[in-house]
Amino acid sequence: MEIPPLTFQRVFKDEENLESRAVKRYLEVHRAEAVPVDIMEASSEVVAESQRLSRELRARSRDYCQLMNADRQYIHEHGFAYLNSKYCVELWLKADVATREALESIGNAELARGYRDWNDVHEHREQEMMKNIQRYAEAHPFNTGIFLLGAAHRRSIMEKAANLSGGSSSSIEWNFGNYGELIDGWRADAASN
Repeated sequence: MEIPPLTFQRVFKDEENLESRAVKRYLEVHRAEAVPVDIMEASSEVVAESQRLSRELRARSRDYCQLMNADRQYIHEHGFAYLNSKYCVELWLKADVATREALESIGNAELARGYRDWNDVHEHREQEMMKNIQRYAEAHPFNTGIFLLGAAHRRSIMEKAANLSGGSSSSIEWNFGNYGELIDGWRADAASN
């Protein structure tokens, strides 16, 4: 799970949020173990920089603002069907382009640094999550595992998984199943509403 071990107890066992309820429900009927693989939460300074960046982008970039509004609307209207679709990935790719273009246009070095810091934190976390999954697989062999993470990480994690080189007997075989078909189902559902 995309959760640091230090907050696992609080978030997974003590709090009632959508993710923890879904995992608890799954564990009621399946023999499985929930394992935290994240390394940390972003520092309060990095989170504050990210929030400031988002406010500035909403105020100064029409494209960014429209994309974020669309994302929020799709989440509200379609929930996981949207979040698990390629359309969500495509929208976030467009938002990243809009972010970089707006930062270039704004020309504020502090905002640009905040954007780089936020991306560096996520890159480091994703690298460590992948390593932690591999370590866990080596120490606790299993046939099937599920990696639960936020939609914002999906594209990057899929790319990292595709780039991993096998070789060891405990090497993980990443399988994204019918992921490519999810977008068709979401678009069909969205068109019927």
